[in-house]
Amino acid sequence: MQQDTAPITAKAKGRRLQHLRKLAGLSRQQLCDAYTFNRRTLKSWELGDYKGIPATSAKKVLKAYLQEGIQCELEWLMYGTGHPPVLNQKNQILRDLETFRQNNTNSIDLLVNDDSMEPCFYPGDYVAGIKRTDEEIKPLLRLNCIVETEDQQILLRKLDTGSKENHYTISCLNPNTKTSSHKDIKLKSAAQVIWMRREEIIK
Repeated sequence: MQQDTAPITAKAKGRRLQHLRKLAGLSRQQLCDAYTFNRRTLKSWELGDYKGIPATSAKKVLKAYLQEGIQCELEWLMYGTGHPPVLNQKNQILRDLETFRQNNTNSIDLLVNDDSMEPCFYPGDYVAGIKRTDEEIKPLLRLNCIVETEDQQILLRKLDTGSKENHYTISCLNPNTKTSSHKDIKLKSAAQVIWMRREEIIK
């Protein structure tokens, strides 16, 4: 039997509704718990039972997804026309970061909040790496690293050797920054930046 793929059928609307939920990374139960939808009703909408989701309910669903960072036009959900839904950049970055954390034990990450590492890294950039300690830190010399100092600071700096054994110099790349570099300090850990995300400026 040929599957119904017409864009305005109940089942086609249901498939688009399922796509939105998968884009949000939510189960039916999670969506219903967060936004007080009836789970059986949501399931019937997604399966395209009867006439599928009505426009008034679709507007409420799209408001919920907007809070999850997904922009979607009513015309796309109801009729398959217009622009397809998109996940906003910040939500996508945070989702990618969570995946990095789950896939890498002993990871560390940082949201850059100053100009000290320009022009390589800018405020608002997300960076991450894998923690190295003790002798494992030495191969990271002259690399840009997320460093964890003994006084609990987590900084993004270029890592260089110090004048004492097991001491390091952490320096800024930006010669005009007001942020200080540090010489001959001990580190709890260092992590080469191997993951970075930046929100694009859309004009």
